[in-house]
Amino acid sequence: MVKRIGAFLTGAALCGAVLFGYDRLTTPSDYDVLQAALFGNCLPYVVENKPAFTQFGNDIDADQLIVMSPENAARFQHYAEFADQRFEAVWGRSQTNETTLRVCQITTRYLQGQPGGFDVSSDIWLPQAIEQLADYGLVPEETVLTDGPRTLAFTKSGVADLAGLRIVFVAQPDLITNVVVAQGVD
Repeated sequence: MVKRIGAFLTGAALCGAVLFGYDRLTTPSDYDVLQAALFGNCLPYVVENKPAFTQFGNDIDADQLIVMSPENAARFQHYAEFADQRFEAVWGRSQTNETTLRVCQITTRYLQGQPGGFDVSSDIWLPQAIEQLADYGLVPEETVLTDGPRTLAFTKSGVADLAGLRIVFVAQPDLITNVVVAQGVD
């Protein structure tokens, strides 16, 4: 009897370890989701007017995006809620004074028991973002996140506030809660 219980517990522990490992391997990390949302969707939409969130990056399954519903985004034309329900995105055109902007915003939905944003290591994420955003001619206002929450803006130097491409992160060390990408359009 003791052998059977021992065998059962060993089998249950092994099964649990396999399921945990499978979940970790098949669930994209917050870093991967942030990269796909920002570089695969928001930036191409804002800069090139390409459709956003129609397929959610190469490594992120389409089931990461489950709802598209314009009534949930009164200020913008489009809305998407991510499958894990922790994040949502809105994108479209927005009028600010005399300037029309193309805007894409990724926002955290605060759910009990979940991280309050993209749980990413700023030691890894920030240097890579600086390098990747330099391809767009964007320069960060700061290169280190020591406290927060705070805004971290990437802009093109010498470009009027509302005309040029800019990205603003609301971040603190190891957590990004919001991302806004905007650029004036003709």
